[in-house]
Amino acid sequence: MPPPSSKISGIPVTSIINMKSVNVTSIVSIGGVSTSNIPGWPSGGGCETLSLGHSSFPPPTQACGNPQNDYQFDSTNSILYAIGELCGGTPAPNGFYSDGRTIFGWFDQIWEVVGSCR
Repeated sequence: MPPPSSKISGIPVTSIINMKSVNVTSIVSIGGVSTSNIPGWPSGGGCETLSLGHSSFPPPTQACGNPQNDYQFDSTNSILYAIGELCGGTPAPNGFYSDGRTIFGWFDQIWEVVGSCR
C-alpha cells in the first residue's frame, strides 16, 4: 500500500502547481517546515542564494560598491526575495542590485540585466 499523500488545506500536494503565483518547485519552506520533508512535494526548484549589493536610486553603478547581503532568487520564475525571506516569501524592494560584476534591475517584480560594474 503506498504512503498517504500529504495535504495542504485539504489539497494533496501533488495537485498544487503554485502558491501566491510562485511555482511550488521553488518553495523551500512552508510555515517553517522544509518542503523536502513533505511527502510528495514536487522537486526541481530553482531557488538559490545570491550575494548582492543594493541601491534604490540611480546611478545603477552604486549597487556595485554597496555592502552585499544574501537574497533568495527563484531562477525558475525570476523573482528576487527580500533579505531574510525564503522563496515564496516577500519580494525584494525595487532597485538596482549587483554581485560586484553585473548590475541587475528589479522593478515591479521584473528582473533584468542592466549592465556591468566598471
